[in-house]
Amino acid sequence: MSRHMPEQDTPVLSKVQKRILVIDDQPDILQMVSYMLGGAGYVVEGATSGAAGLERARAMRPDLILCDIMMRGMTGYDVLEAARRDPELALVPFVFLTAKATFSDLRAGMELGADDYLTKPFTTEELVAAVEAQLSKQATRRQHIEQRLAMLRQGLSTILPHELRTPLTLILAHASMLLDLYDSFGKEEVMDSLRAIHTSAERLHRLVENLLIYVQLQEDETLPLEHPHTPDAAPVVTEAAQERAQVYGRRDDLHLAVAAGPLAMHPFHLRKIVTELVDNAFKFSPPGTPVHIQARRAGDAFALVVRDRGRGMTGEEIRQAEAYIQFSRKTAEQQGSGLGLSIARRLAALYGGTLTLTSTPGAGTEAVVRVPA
Repeated sequence: MSRHMPEQDTPVLSKVQKRILVIDDQPDILQMVSYMLGGAGYVVEGATSGAAGLERARAMRPDLILCDIMMRGMTGYDVLEAARRDPELALVPFVFLTAKATFSDLRAGMELGADDYLTKPFTTEELVAAVEAQLSKQATRRQHIEQRLAMLRQGLSTILPHELRTPLTLILAHASMLLDLYDSFGKEEVMDSLRAIHTSAERLHRLVENLLIYVQLQEDETLPLEHPHTPDAAPVVTEAAQERAQVYGRRDDLHLAVAAGPLAMHPFHLRKIVTELVDNAFKFSPPGTPVHIQARRAGDAFALVVRDRGRGMTGEEIRQAEAYIQFSRKTAEQQGSGLGLSIARRLAALYGGTLTLTSTPGAGTEAVVRVPA
C-alpha cells in the first residue's frame, strides 16, 4: 500500500452510510485507509491504539471494525477478544489488517472470531471489496434474524396462546367437575377425569420444556455438553417411541427396527429428538397406518429414520419448516406449536449432525437424523 495519497477517482456512493472504525497505531496507515473508505462513501472514524479503539467502538457502535494485528500494548487479537465478549460488539464484523498472514495467524484470529483478513499492501478496490463483502454478509444475517423474530412474534401472539390455553382449559374443566360433582361420580368417571387432567398436564409440561430448550438453543447453538454419551441407544429410542405411540393409542401402528450400540450424544437429547419426530409422525398420520422407526449404525454415523404414511408436505413447506410455522391450518387440524421439528434439527446440529426431510403430499413423510457415531 503506497504512502502517497492516490487520486480519488472512486465516486462517493451516497446510498452507503455505514460507519467503519479503523484501528491502527501507524498514523499514516490509518490516514490512508480512512481516505480510501471515505472516498467510497463510508463514514470513517479512527483510533491509534487498541485500547482507544475499543473505547471508541463502544461509543460509536460501528457497522464494521478494521484492526491492525501487531500494535504496541493491546494487540489486534486482544481487541477482537474483548469485542467478542462485549454484548454490544459481539456481532460486529471484524477484519484484520496485517503485514503478514501465516496459517497460524489465520487460525488464531478465526478461533477468536475474526471474519476476514486483509494483507498489506492492498489497493482501494481490494479494501472496499472486503468491506462490502462483510457488510453484505452482516445484512443477510440481520435479515435472517428479523425473519426468525417475526416468526417468534407470530407464534407468541397467535399459536402459542392457543397451545397453552387448550390444556389449561381441560385441566380446569375436569378439576371443577371433580370438585363440584365428586359425590355423584362413579369410580370410572372419576378416573376418566383424572386421566384427562394427567394427559393435559403432560402436554403442557412438554410445551414448556420445548420452549425452554428452544430459547436456550437460540441463545447459544454451541451449548456445553456434559457427558455426551449414551451407552446403548436402543432402549432410549424404543422407550421414547413407545411412549408417544401410547399417547396416541396406536401401539399396534408402531414398527421398530432398532439396533443396539453406543452413541456420543446425551441420552436426554437423543430422547428429545426421537420424541419430537415420532410425535409428528403419529400426529400427522391417520390411525391404522404404520409408523416405522429405524435406528442403526451407518458407516461412521448413527442414523435415525422415522417414516409415516400421513398427509405429507410440499417442497416449499419443507424448505420453510421452522418453529411456529404451521401449514394448512385452515384445512387440517394441527395440534402443537411447531417447535418439535426445529428442536430436533438444532439438537442434531449441536452434535455435528443433520436432519433431512423427504415428503410427498398425501403419501407421507420421512425424517432422517444422522450424527457422528
